[in-house]
Amino acid sequence: MFKKMFFILTAMILSLSLSNVQAEWEAQKSGTTKNLRSVSFTDSSTGWAVGDGGVILHTSDGGATWTSQKSGATNNLLSVSFVNSTTGWASGAGGVLLSTTDGGTTWTPLTSGVPDDLKGICFVDAEKGWTVAAIFILKTPNSGENWIPAMLFGNPFTAIYFPDSINGWAVREGGLILKTGDGGGTWTDQTSGTENNLNAVYFANAGSGCAVGASGTILTTSNGGTAWSVKSSGITKDLNGVWFVSATKGWAVGAAGTILYTENGSTWTDESVGTKDLYGVCFADDATNGWAVGAAGTILHTGKDTILPTVTFSPANNAKNVEITATIKLTFSEPVRKTNGTEIQNDDLPTLFILKKTDASGEDVAFTGTIADSTVVTLTPSAELDYSQVYYVGIGAVVEDYAGNDIAIASAKFTTKTAPQIPVLSVTPASLDLTAAASTATLTVANTGTGTMNWTAAESLSWLSISPTSGTVNGTVTVTYDANSTGASRTGTITVTASGATGSPKSISVTQAAAGQEPVLSVTPASFELSATASTSTLTIANTGTGTLNWSAAESLDWLSLSPTSGTGSGTITLTYQANTGTSSRTGAITVTASGASGSPKSISVTQAAAGGTPVLSVTPASQDAPAGSGMVTYEIANTGSGTLSWTLSKDASWLTIIGTNSGTGNATMMISHQANTGAARTGKITVTASGATGSPKTVEVKQAPGTTEQAVLSIDPLSQEVPSASSTNAFTVKNTGTGAMAWTAVSNASWLTITLGASGTITTESSAIVVSFAANTGDVRTGTITVTATGAGGSPQTISVKQAAGAVIQPVLSVTPNFQTVVQSGGTAAFTVANTGTGTLSWTVSETSDWLSVDPLSGTNNATVTVTCQQNTGISRTGTLTFAATGATGSPKSVEVRQSGTSNQIPTDIVLILRTKISRPEPMSAFSAPLILTLLTITLTRS
Repeated sequence: MFKKMFFILTAMILSLSLSNVQAEWEAQKSGTTKNLRSVSFTDSSTGWAVGDGGVILHTSDGGATWTSQKSGATNNLLSVSFVNSTTGWASGAGGVLLSTTDGGTTWTPLTSGVPDDLKGICFVDAEKGWTVAAIFILKTPNSGENWIPAMLFGNPFTAIYFPDSINGWAVREGGLILKTGDGGGTWTDQTSGTENNLNAVYFANAGSGCAVGASGTILTTSNGGTAWSVKSSGITKDLNGVWFVSATKGWAVGAAGTILYTENGSTWTDESVGTKDLYGVCFADDATNGWAVGAAGTILHTGKDTILPTVTFSPANNAKNVEITATIKLTFSEPVRKTNGTEIQNDDLPTLFILKKTDASGEDVAFTGTIADSTVVTLTPSAELDYSQVYYVGIGAVVEDYAGNDIAIASAKFTTKTAPQIPVLSVTPASLDLTAAASTATLTVANTGTGTMNWTAAESLSWLSISPTSGTVNGTVTVTYDANSTGASRTGTITVTASGATGSPKSISVTQAAAGQEPVLSVTPASFELSATASTSTLTIANTGTGTLNWSAAESLDWLSLSPTSGTGSGTITLTYQANTGTSSRTGAITVTASGASGSPKSISVTQAAAGGTPVLSVTPASQDAPAGSGMVTYEIANTGSGTLSWTLSKDASWLTIIGTNSGTGNATMMISHQANTGAARTGKITVTASGATGSPKTVEVKQAPGTTEQAVLSIDPLSQEVPSASSTNAFTVKNTGTGAMAWTAVSNASWLTITLGASGTITTESSAIVVSFAANTGDVRTGTITVTATGAGGSPQTISVKQAAGAVIQPVLSVTPNFQTVVQSGGTAAFTVANTGTGTLSWTVSETSDWLSVDPLSGTNNATVTVTCQQNTGISRTGTLTFAATGATGSPKSVEVRQSGTSNQIPTDIVLILRTKISRPEPMSAFSAPLILTLLTITLTRS
């Protein structure tokens, strides 16, 4: 009883299992009982199956109905390959080949050139295809009209497959695999790891492939066959066909209804149906609908895929310390597409995928993207990511697999790394223009980056020092420099270094003006009080020093403009300002900068009155005359416009006092007291400023008569002097032509002028002297000055001009006489006179190149006689040359000759005799080919 129940339960379980499997693969009516060997579909509706006895079946409704097509062949058809709905080929036993260009309505036989069974055929387009037979691999470049065989000795071939026009694989009995990378031009063996017969091969792309064969053999590769991996199928039945819809998802079919399925290429699940042998399998391009064909007209169909695709994120979910240059990669478990059934393109990615800061509701992050094999999406942010930021990556519900299964809405977060601590060195200003007078300047050292910055400052100038020379935090370096007493500017460099900091080192150029050549920047007025209405005003630039003043002016106000903004020397800047329509006054500043000038930069404050009534400032009179004694003068302040006039007073003289308040509103009387004047006539100024008033500021004067106090007056005699080039001493008279005591100082501006007496002194009515010594002048005419200053004295300062004559020029001149001397044939002596016809010292030497001459002396100074001794001459006449040289002398070098007669007869002229002239032609030669031969015998007699 127990055994019977167990049998019934087992039968029920098997029945349920079979029912579930059959729901995946369902039989279709083929209309034939012949074995079907191969199947090919171009889409989910259109396909063909071929088999024994030349049978060809066609469907246009996904296999719901199959109709027979006339092949014209009786041999078994073993393989079929279609590239579109009209163009296909079939191959079979005995070398049979068929092709169609009308979807199989008509099939045309082709000639393969081999009699063996063609067990596999594969085309990648309407022209290029391959097939295998026994030991041959055949290739066609023209749709099968011609086939090019490659004979590869060894075990018989069983199948061939090309995923593209370049890469292909063929399998043989005994576990052999061959690969081509040039479209079938050459083939190389690959190691399979098995000796079992291989019956089928398929590649989803140039890298991912699978081969199956006897005894349940399954091999896979992910690198184009460089390495093949043996996988466990769990069965021992022969596998005859294989097909993959992605790099990892595929099916294998075989004996006794065997159907195996894999999701990852490694683990295979049994989906077997029935007991009839299956020989071929094919899936449509939707990766969902598939067909398997086999014995006795078996056709099985599957179209159900309920497995949801999954996705893996990189960086992984909750990843930390991600680089700010990272790209985001999403890898799907199977190919995905848009829900409208179209492939995902690169341009679709920004609308299908989400990249935000923080979370799904955060700020969008722009990116571009690419998709590969419909499975790998790479998102590249358009800019570097922020440091220490959480990012959110999401997928919209508009992505599905090729079976129409929406991917579960997935997302991931990652956090970027913390920003590195990088200090940035900043030193301002970038250059220093120093005055000629001794003073100080400052440099500001700052870290405009992050982290700690250790800096050092260095210079190598004898006239400049810096403090401090190092630091860690932001700081100020004080530059202390000596006075430049020379007539030329001088330069140097200060170097600030911060190890590891961006922008390090910094070199700050330093230029110090020459003595007496320093411009001084003056800008008036020092401030502006502008009316509320639009108008213009002027700013005056002046150089109250020496040298060249190059200035620039700048402002950062949107209601005011300057013209011009730069210039050289004195000039005027026009301020153009807009009306102030607000209820409050507005302020700003104009900055005038003159590099290297004292007093630079100048900042001029600007205030514009608020809208409303505009006051107009009036101050009368413009000037008052005051007696020498103490007293008081008055001025009237009035508003000749509208609105409120608020004014303030200021003065520039200590002997003037503002009586009462120095500020007020509206009309008023300004009272100014003055002290008694015991000196010369003097003038003081009072400035009235009314903010926002037209005509502000106003300046009035107080002119006070002179008192009876003594007044010294400086007088120098003479004020100019011309002196000889030789060293000498001159005296200049200092007089006080006024009254009272006069103290003076005298300063020379030239090193060759030395004040030996009277560099300073004090006199009343008497006179004194300034004694100056002059160094000898060996060069051109030169001029120097002596400046005499008497503080408080009239006529001070006075400048004495001294002009010194040029020094004498010393220039020796070489003279050698006579130009030549004649010596008789028997020998003798000759003399030459050396003389200095110029000035200075003449140092000379003499040289000769003839061994029959001797010279004495060979060198000397100034005037001398040089004696030349000649040996007896036994040949023709001859000439020797003496060369005199005197370095630095005019006329050097100088050459003279010694001419000696000889014993030989002399021929007065050169005689050339042509003794014989002969024209001949060698024999025997034709008149046209024989060269002419000209023989000349020439004797040249040259006069000696």
